Amino acid sequence: MLETTDEFIADCARLIDTYHDTTPFSMRQVIVAPCQPVNCYRETFVESVALARDRGVMMHTHVGEGESPVIQARHGMRTVDYLEELGFAGPDAFYAHCWELTHDELRTMAASGTGVAHCPEPVYLVGAEVTDIPAMSAFGLRVGLGCDGAASNDNSNLMHCLHSAYMLQCLVASSRAHPVPPPVDFLSYATTGGASLLGRRDIGRLAPGMAADLLPSTPAAWTMSVHGMIR
Repeated sequence: MLETTDEFIADCARLIDTYHDTTPFSMRQVIVAPCQPVNCYRETFVESVALARDRGVMMHTHVGEGESPVIQARHGMRTVDYLEELGFAGPDAFYAHCWELTHDELRTMAASGTGVAHCPEPVYLVGAEVTDIPAMSAFGLRVGLGCDGAASNDNSNLMHCLHSAYMLQCLVASSRAHPVPPPVDFLSYATTGGASLLGRRDIGRLAPGMAADLLPSTPAAWTMSVHGMIR
């Protein structure tokens, strides 16, 4: 909140123009990501949308972490509707968390193509409710899997997050309207789902022509990783 909108947008533009790489198999792409609607100026989000759409980059922010009543008091609507009004929604946008969203809000996101980066690990440390992944799946939302920040997950281990995501859904399954998706779907969230959120078609699955990080199978070579193509 100490940074002005102009400072933020100018620095985002600098980073995009200097580093953003749109070539296939790029390892360096920039996303415009104002922190949260609850602690950013309204104009920061308005200008973020304008910059992202002008430069053709993705947009990201944190939504549904308990802030909706505050946004309602400030703007007369909850967070999802607020961002829809600002244009910070669509196939080029994705939100982290979304644990407090209603089914109607999830349907709104599905209709606009807005994605969700699900971070299961904070549930343990923050004590928040378990994100309704079954409803998101039923409504056709694009779902990816993330670790959240190091302070919220302890180890930034995506494989552990994958396991946690599934087990937490099983824990609360009896209270949910939709069944828990099968384990293979959670693997998809962590792979093809994440690629979709990032707007990438060259990563996220093992197939001819796709980029991949290959880890040799012998223990002595576990420290080596080769970035290349599967042919």
